[in-house]
Amino acid sequence: MARFEVNGIDELIRGFEEHGKDMSERLPEAALAGAKAAVSEMEKRVPVRTGGLKGHIKIGDVQRSVADGCYAEVFPSGTKKNGRKRERYETIGYVLEYGRSNMPARPWMRPAVEEGADAIGEAMAEVLTKE
Repeated sequence: MARFEVNGIDELIRGFEEHGKDMSERLPEAALAGAKAAVSEMEKRVPVRTGGLKGHIKIGDVQRSVADGCYAEVFPSGTKKNGRKRERYETIGYVLEYGRSNMPARPWMRPAVEEGADAIGEAMAEVLTKE
């Protein structure tokens, strides 16, 4: 028969529990930091003809989700006057990303997030690991 004894486990468990509380309190701030980094990456890659779209990439409110924790959406927002016609920057961004029957796609959102994943992750990690 073998006997195993572990001392100090209660203190270790309390440390994990406290660290977990600190992390969950920082999740909204981390989501916002990641969103800001994503905006920066998108602004570097957005196709610029008039410059309007570049200045209209916005961050939505930080949301909580049972499945995903915290998140913040990043999207083009606002409207552009084009003579008498108004165009939504959301539509302009979508058409550039995916194209349409008379225009090829010029992806910029997905590549920005994929290529900027390290910078986005670092921004979030910085918030989560600060003392």
